[in-house]
Amino acid sequence: MGDKQSVTDRAITLGYKVQRKIRRELRKRCTPSLVRADLRQMRRQIASGAAKEHLLEYAKVAGRDWPDSVEAWLDPAEVDAVVAKAEEAVAHRFDLLGSGLVDTGDPIDWHRDLKTGFRWPEQTHHLDIVWDAVPAGTDIKMPWELSRCQHFVVLGLAWRATGERTYYEAFKNQLKGWITANPCGFGVNWVCAMDVAIRAVNWLTAMALFAGEVAEDEDEGFFESVLSSLWLHGRHICRNLEWQGPRSASLANHFLADICGLLGLGALFRKSGRGREWLGLSSRWLEREVVRQVFSDGSNFETSTSYHRLSTEMFLWAEGLARGLGKPFESRYRERLAGMVDFVVAYSSPSGRAAQFGDNDGGRFLTAGIGDPADHRYLVPKGAGFGARANRWLLGGSCEPTDGHRNRFPDGGYAFAGVGEGWMGVRAGEVSHGGAHAHADQLHFVLSVGGHEVVVDPGTGVYSADVAKRNAYRSTAAHNGPCVNGWEANRFADGTAGLFRMSDDTRSEVPRWVVGPERAEFHGVHHGFTRLREGCTCSRRLELVPGALVVTDEVSGLKSGDVLGWNMRLAPGVRAVVVEDGARLEIGERMLWLRIDFAASIEVVASTFSPNYGIEQDCLELRVRRLIDQSGAVGGRIVLDWSHDGKEDF
Repeated sequence: MGDKQSVTDRAITLGYKVQRKIRRELRKRCTPSLVRADLRQMRRQIASGAAKEHLLEYAKVAGRDWPDSVEAWLDPAEVDAVVAKAEEAVAHRFDLLGSGLVDTGDPIDWHRDLKTGFRWPEQTHHLDIVWDAVPAGTDIKMPWELSRCQHFVVLGLAWRATGERTYYEAFKNQLKGWITANPCGFGVNWVCAMDVAIRAVNWLTAMALFAGEVAEDEDEGFFESVLSSLWLHGRHICRNLEWQGPRSASLANHFLADICGLLGLGALFRKSGRGREWLGLSSRWLEREVVRQVFSDGSNFETSTSYHRLSTEMFLWAEGLARGLGKPFESRYRERLAGMVDFVVAYSSPSGRAAQFGDNDGGRFLTAGIGDPADHRYLVPKGAGFGARANRWLLGGSCEPTDGHRNRFPDGGYAFAGVGEGWMGVRAGEVSHGGAHAHADQLHFVLSVGGHEVVVDPGTGVYSADVAKRNAYRSTAAHNGPCVNGWEANRFADGTAGLFRMSDDTRSEVPRWVVGPERAEFHGVHHGFTRLREGCTCSRRLELVPGALVVTDEVSGLKSGDVLGWNMRLAPGVRAVVVEDGARLEIGERMLWLRIDFAASIEVVASTFSPNYGIEQDCLELRVRRLIDQSGAVGGRIVLDWSHDGKEDF
């Protein structure tokens, strides 16, 4: 019966894909006509001269709870940071995805990769743009990121903080320039509906922040052009929704962004039939997606804490806007959202930085543009962090967690615990959603001591700009679970075809997870190597006690001549030197000792850590190698101790 259902699902999905391809080809040949027809439809439903009125009515809903006092948004240091970012935007200088501060010209060139200088032609239809047919190192995410226009929100915050009209003038000129340089459907900035949707919401949010200036501005032609473009944004999203059919499992953060964009645009055009249609469609899908994309334990099905942050932003913003419209979602939506906040609380380390598991593309929905990108605590009520209050206001507030002390998220495959000065996060669970944003990180852990990160997840690097680097960062060897002969525990294909795919070969299990005030114990098993050798399973026990973390691994099914390895990525700034039986680690004045209780080689090598997409920092990596001289199961213990100042006491 299961096989028949699978065949049926594939048939339905294939039929949908064929139908969609036909429609897309027809649309491609008549896009200019469709644009003209869309605008005629808008003019039939929206009275001439009412553009500013619509934008101001949206601002009332979006800004219904925004404080009048700047002090409620930002403290003085945050005001300075926002103004500095706004001044860069006024001067057309941007630092995006590791580009460094780059001058984008006057007017802004919205089609250029800020790193390589490659430029996508603006007159090419978006369906004809092949994102990987570009010079080496070129990244299509670069123009997408700039054209999300998230700096418009920063300009709006700077205006609120200072009252300087320069920021509104810059916003207005850049928005007019974007519309002129990006005719609907043509150029790189219409390729991805997700980015179209995020752009629309940022335009609307900036308009709401600038409501005082908008009310005084008599340039009706400007508002007409903005309203027309936003209408076309909505039509474009509807025609290019990022899903693969009614039986596909591919709906994810892209589709979530699409429907959030339609919710915002539906709110803007809610007095029209088309706007009400967008509101209805997006509301129905948001109700469904919060249950499908968020596990019952509150973790996100994309097995990534960074994508969890992005999805939480979108679900939170949508919930606030729906309440503002007087059409709140069902109670289960709020329940799942509360679970998502629980997860944020759990994976935030004592340093305030999020434990990084899975992909991190730096993606945000709405942002004040300041603060540590690795700090997700603004998603938690009264959460600390630079710029946290401003981010919460932009997203419409925050959601109370169900229980801020949960430490195990079995559906997502995570566990977290703190004992004394030590804190650890562990990954062991399903590689869900086709492994699109998962890493080969089963039985991998991160560790912080005394609020300092010590052992870290390596991060992501980049995606299509360097496929080899992308695969290296998500590989088994990049994480600190046990490795056998350099084998991959979870398969993924080479080349661009496998960029967002990973199999669930590990089929991880967690027989034991116990947390108490003086001890946290984890036991996990994965089967990722059994496809390469029958019976080759990996078992790991982690014991976190005051002053130490004890790691005990056992790998079965080994043969003489095999090489059992461990790679441990250290946080930037952690120094390491090999000593007898292990290594000495130093963080500032703090000293940790690593000891192995088996015969093996150990070395410290230069490596890199990627805290955000496109950014790499120098760090060190500990590599332990053990040559197996007998067949069967082989165990070993590694201890990280921070309770002693000298090895003689270790």
